[in-house]
Parts: sequence; C-alpha cells; structure tokens
Amino acid sequence: MTAAAIPVPMAAASSVRRHTVGWWAMVWTIATEACLFVYLLFSFVYLGTQQRGPWPPQGPLSLTLALPNTAILIASSFTYMWAERGIRRGNQRQLRVGLLVTFTLGTVFACLQAIEWRGQPFTPHLGHSSSRSPASTART
Repeated sequence: MTAAAIPVPMAAASSVRRHTVGWWAMVWTIATEACLFVYLLFSFVYLGTQQRGPWPPQGPLSLTLALPNTAILIASSFTYMWAERGIRRGNQRQLRVGLLVTFTLGTVFACLQAIEWRGQPFTPHLGHSSSRSPASTART
C-alpha cells in the first residue's frame, strides 16, 4: 500500500473549536490581573526584606474585614453562576433570585470596603509623632 492510498480522517469543520475574540480578551485580562497580584506580593516581601525594624511597621495585618470580604466575593460568584444556570434552563425565577442575591452580596462587599478604607491613612508615616503632613514638614 502506498502513502497515497492510506485514508486520512479529516475533522469536520464544526468539530474544530475556535475561541472568540472576547474569550481571548478575558483570558488575557485575567492573566494580567494575576501578574499584577504577583507583583504586589513580591513588592510587599521585597519591602519587608529591606526594612530594618519589624515588617510591617504597624505590626501584623488585621484580617477582620478582609476574610469576610473574600468569603462574600466567592459566594457572589457562586450565586451568579447559579442565576446563569437558571436562565439557560429557562427558569427566570432562578435568574432573578440569583441576581438579587448577587447584587445584595456586592452591596455588602462595597459597604465593608468603605468601612475598611475609612480607617486607612493616606499619607506616609515618617516615623515621628507630629500630626503635620509630610508637605508641611518639608517646608520647616
């Protein structure tokens, strides 16, 4: 038998799976966000190795609001997926309930973020007990 006589199975055009531009855009967006997260973690560790005293200077980080926020975000992802599954099956009630719960969880998350950020200082600590801003200390 010659090479020309061997039948080669051809895949049907509909069986070849091609991803849309939107799919690739989401993949690259997630990859970019993951890299940014790694860079932030690296900078935190790097700054800790350069610090002469304890790191972080204020002591260990408080996770009292961060852990509930993480749980809320994960839960809202599942409620959204549940809502999407409902509409794919034609169940509008499941869609509405799922989206309402997801929106409620998102609102709770945003409120907890506001509470957490309200207590954060927005000026660098210069290591002195003066309450003046860094700009005013540079002029004196």
